[in-house]
Amino acid sequence: MISTRVPIGPAAPAAVQAELDVLRRAAAQPGAVRPTEVLAALGAVEKAKLPSDGWEAALTAPGARWRLVYTVAGKDIVAASRGRKAGTGGYFPISACQKFEDGQGVQNGQFENGVFLGPLGHLTFKGPFQMDG
Repeated sequence: MISTRVPIGPAAPAAVQAELDVLRRAAAQPGAVRPTEVLAALGAVEKAKLPSDGWEAALTAPGARWRLVYTVAGKDIVAASRGRKAGTGGYFPISACQKFEDGQGVQNGQFENGVFLGPLGHLTFKGPFQMDG
């Protein structure tokens, strides 16, 4: 997930900034960027091995909500980062959001996922989460 609010990698190399811009456009206007372009951008960002400084703070920032926009298998991101043929992934067809709340560090945090089905209703799931790695 790429947030359009949270800056990503101010120290990122210029070549990767263009790829991050593609991902921001895809997040801001789902469907505006072809899935193959989104996957190529994800592969380039993965290959760049950007530092994760500040990720936990951005993830658990008060009021931060993350919207699921695009899904792709992890193996396809790795393949794309290595220049191999991969699947394309796709835009998620319904509204789905996620939030994380920092307990005492991300190791003790809580998450909430929500899937919104328009006038039919919504489903939410809550529980603890732990980030490894």
